[in-house]
Amino acid sequence: MTHTDEPRVGGNRSLQVVEQEAVDFLRVLREEGFYDSEDAFQNRLNQVRREIQAGSVEGVVQGDHSYAKLGGIWTQTQEELEFGIRRAWRNAKKCIMRSHCEELKLCDLRGVTSSAEMVTQLVKGVSDAFNGGNVQPTVFAFPPRNINARGPMIWNHQVLQFAGYQTEGGTVLGDPMSVELTNAMIDLGWQPPEPKGRWDLLPLVAMAEGDRPAMIELPADLRKLVDIRHPKYKAEFERLDLKWVAFPALTRLGFDIGGVQYTAAPFIGWFMDAEIGVRDLADSFRYNALPDIIDALGLARDKLHGNIEVFDDLPEYEKLSMLVCYFGY
Repeated sequence: MTHTDEPRVGGNRSLQVVEQEAVDFLRVLREEGFYDSEDAFQNRLNQVRREIQAGSVEGVVQGDHSYAKLGGIWTQTQEELEFGIRRAWRNAKKCIMRSHCEELKLCDLRGVTSSAEMVTQLVKGVSDAFNGGNVQPTVFAFPPRNINARGPMIWNHQVLQFAGYQTEGGTVLGDPMSVELTNAMIDLGWQPPEPKGRWDLLPLVAMAEGDRPAMIELPADLRKLVDIRHPKYKAEFERLDLKWVAFPALTRLGFDIGGVQYTAAPFIGWFMDAEIGVRDLADSFRYNALPDIIDALGLARDKLHGNIEVFDDLPEYEKLSMLVCYFGY
C-alpha cells in the first residue's frame, strides 16, 4: 500500500501487483472517511483501475525478470498523496519524530518536467519550509516514475551537504561520505571555493526524466551554519571549529504509494542532537571528531580506558558515554 523502503522504488511491476497496491490504498482512504458513500468509493476505485489498465504495457517484471503485462501509473489527488506521505512517515519505525506525521505538508511538484525547474523549485520550497528556523515538515513530490523509466532523481543525499576533497596524502578534507559526489559535481562544472574547507556546501543537482542534470548554488539564507559550542569549554570548542547545517533535508527518499513510485520526494524536518553528535560528527567514517575533542580538552585517552587501543575500537556512542561518565562533559 504505502512503502518508504527505497530499494522498491524504481522497478517495473505486474499489472496485478499495481492494481492490488492501489486497491489496498483506496480501501484505507475509505476507512479514514475520504469518501462520502460506498458509491463514491466504488466510482473512484473503478476510475483508478481503468487508468492503471490504460497505461499497461508488456515488459519485464523487476525481481523475477518474468515477461508480463506491467501496471501503469494513476494520478492521485493532492489529498490522496498527502495522506499517503503522512501515513508513510507514521509507519517509519526508525524515525522518532513520526508522531508529528499529521503536521507533514505536501509541496506538489508533479508538474515539474525539467531539471532546471526541479532545482529551482526545490530550493524555493525548502527556503519557504525552513521558515527562518520555524521548520514546517514538508515533502516535495516530483513526478512519479513511468514504466521502463528511471524517474526523476536528485544527486545529493541532502539539500545541505558538505563537500569532501581527497587530498594527495590520502586523507579527506570535509565529509568523506561526499567524495564521490563532490568529484561528480566538479566534472559537471562546479568550481569549489578557494581555499577549500571542511564546511563547503555542495550545490544542488537534479535530473528530470529524459533531461540532462541541472545544478544550482544554494542561496545565502540556506547556507548559514550552526557553530557547535559548549558552555563549559568555550575556548576549546571555538578552536575545534565544529559546525553543522541548520536542518536536515533528505533528498534520496522514495515513496511507493498505492502502486505509484515517487523516485524524487525530498523531505525537510528536524534534527535530533544525537544524530549530529553521535553520527555525523563522531562516526569514524565521517568527520571522526571524537579524537580531536579529547585532545582539545586535554583528556588523556588512557584515563578513559586501561587500553587505548580498546577504547579506539569502541562504538562512537560508547566513547561518548565514557567521556560523560569520566569528565561530566
